Amino acid sequence: MRRRSPSLWLLWTVGMSVIACGQESRSDSSLRSIIDEDSLQPVGDGTQLPASLRGSLGAIGKLTGGCTAFHLGDGLVATAGHCLPKPTKTVAESACGTYSIQWNGEAQPSHCLRYLAYQYDEQSDFALIEVDPLPPTHIHLPTRDDRADRPSRALVIGYPKDRPLSTTAQACQARWETGTDEQKFFHDCDTLPGHSGSPVLDADSAQLIGVHDGDAEKANYGSFLPSLRQLHQLQEQLRAEAPPPSQLSFGPFGNNEMRVLFAIPSRWSKRAKLHVHANLEAPYDKLVLIDGIGRRTELTGASDQDLDLPLPLSAFVQTDYSGNSQLIEVKDLTLYTP
Repeated sequence: MRRRSPSLWLLWTVGMSVIACGQESRSDSSLRSIIDEDSLQPVGDGTQLPASLRGSLGAIGKLTGGCTAFHLGDGLVATAGHCLPKPTKTVAESACGTYSIQWNGEAQPSHCLRYLAYQYDEQSDFALIEVDPLPPTHIHLPTRDDRADRPSRALVIGYPKDRPLSTTAQACQARWETGTDEQKFFHDCDTLPGHSGSPVLDADSAQLIGVHDGDAEKANYGSFLPSLRQLHQLQEQLRAEAPPPSQLSFGPFGNNEMRVLFAIPSRWSKRAKLHVHANLEAPYDKLVLIDGIGRRTELTGASDQDLDLPLPLSAFVQTDYSGNSQLIEVKDLTLYTP
């Protein structure tokens, strides 16, 4: 394995734009890795798990496409990079509004607002996204980055294909190289398709080790997430972000774009009123808005429309190969609670 280059870690700086989806997600991977025998058991109420973990089960959910994802707090969610479309441009120009997460034990799903970080190569396989609304709990991060101090007893909790939230009957072994900057580790927990993106947890403290990615010969492998400093920085940015201005303008647009224009979480208010003026190539280029009930509103051609939509709200533009669309203007954007 090659050492990871820091330039491959794509960090989104909080603003009003996010990624362009390049290739299709591989969340339907046929990987199957049962190390000894299928010891997977439904989690249920979690009575068979360490007490320190039971309160975090609501932070693990099923992602659109069949992978698992988990909440780290403040709307920051992690999964495997191959579970989401791979960006062809920068993370700050990417859209993920068509993805949502159904959390364990929760009726209301969370919607993906934007990518925050992404890496999917031979060195690492993870994605960080912002979601809204927030689930009621989160997975606990380790207290320090020193991998030499991390325990080797592990649990993987996730959604194997066609099964409820499950884990193995007993803790498994996790291992990694210490004193290096390798970003992958190995474990022998039983997994099935659908486990990609699951948290790999310390079996005793329930603190996060990393994200499960797939299998490699006689063992499974996962990726460490970025450093605690970087994760805490992202969480702080999400907490400090301010609502967008009332007047916004975007364009012109290039070829084959799927560019986020803005995202509005529900922590700021309940609904958004706005007037949209668009000059897009009809019918191929579109402005897409996905609101808090998962409803999809599309505008194309020369159009002016007044909208009143529930939050959260994400807006992104989709273009074809010709790149003839010129302008999208948002006017009189107002957030309010009825």
